[in-house]
Amino acid sequence: MRWKLIAVTALFLWISAAASFAADMEVMLIPAGTEEEMNRYELPDHKGFLTNLKSGDTEAVVAAFSFDDGLSYELYRDGEQVSYVNEMLIQASGSYEMRVFSSYGEDRAWASFPFTITEFDAAYLEEFQFGKVIEQPEMEMKFHRAEGEFEFFFPNGQSFRATVPDGGVTRGEVSLTVPDHLTAVVKYEDSIVTGDSHTFWKPGNYMVMLSSMPDLQGRSADYNTYVKYFYFRIIPERVNDMEIMNAPAGFYIRSVTRNGAGIKPGSREYYRMERDGRYRFVLGSEKAGVEYTLELEKDTVAPVIHFKRSYGRFGDLKSVSYSIGNQDAVVKVKLNGDYYMAPSGELTDGGVYILSVEDRAGNVREYRVTIPYEREFSTKNTIIVTFMILLAISGFMIYARRNMRVI
Repeated sequence: MRWKLIAVTALFLWISAAASFAADMEVMLIPAGTEEEMNRYELPDHKGFLTNLKSGDTEAVVAAFSFDDGLSYELYRDGEQVSYVNEMLIQASGSYEMRVFSSYGEDRAWASFPFTITEFDAAYLEEFQFGKVIEQPEMEMKFHRAEGEFEFFFPNGQSFRATVPDGGVTRGEVSLTVPDHLTAVVKYEDSIVTGDSHTFWKPGNYMVMLSSMPDLQGRSADYNTYVKYFYFRIIPERVNDMEIMNAPAGFYIRSVTRNGAGIKPGSREYYRMERDGRYRFVLGSEKAGVEYTLELEKDTVAPVIHFKRSYGRFGDLKSVSYSIGNQDAVVKVKLNGDYYMAPSGELTDGGVYILSVEDRAGNVREYRVTIPYEREFSTKNTIIVTFMILLAISGFMIYARRNMRVI
């Protein structure tokens, strides 16, 4: 009996292990062409990801991945698992394996995507021991007035152009001209921007990582790899989150005005915007021989909604109408948690309303309004019922008086 129990237990463990092994089955990644200059790989269920690499790539200096919804992933560097967030840039050198998981009912399939990030090409290092990766190198800047573009030069002579200086803030469109011998990866807020277009118009913070690699076919004696992080911000006409105006790289604050009145800046490098108003900054660059002007309005005051209540004959609240003084603001209305259409600006249905008003600067104010539900009986029915009750009471009192007994 004891041996039978041991045999059954062993069989159960073997079946469990086999089931666990079958639950995670390895599959092959399928190349699915390119999308916006990014390579796409898919699992058999057609879920996949975009990347700037090819499977088994060994000459990359940066890696970027963008996974479809429903996929999970694990990143391993030199055999050890490391944390990773979707669309995060991978720049540290090492041997990597990205494991991608997808569910098939109760089973789970996974595929491996190996790649290597190198600080410098191994062939270069063997021949030129002094080659290095240099981040944020000192760069020269030149302004081309005819095109309205700034040109930035790496120490090895390679260059790129932009319509805004490094670290600049602008209200207009920004264009970058990146030659083929440079590699550019663009991040907008927390997402990687794919595609071959280097023209940007959406408000927000941008970071462009540009890599300048040595050219063995050329005659340059500079065998370093240069990595430049180029920052800029596009803003609307009105903002509510700017506390400091920093001068772009290579510029200084020449003058500041607020609501037309001149202000003496306390520093050539930055100005603290402590009050609301319309600002005009003039920034100058002595080396580039150019002025850079920015006009904006700082507004931190949220718009206000004005309400008017309408009551019934018995003092009960029937409806609420609202209006806003700021015509640039947008009002969103929810009734009991669901969006509510009120094109005429009148709230009539019973329930709890949440009104949210937001202006072009991003300032938001919320209001809560409660309108009682309609009673089941109408006013007319209520009066009839009340009259009948009083009539019954009067009849009973008359009957009681006529049949009163004296003891």
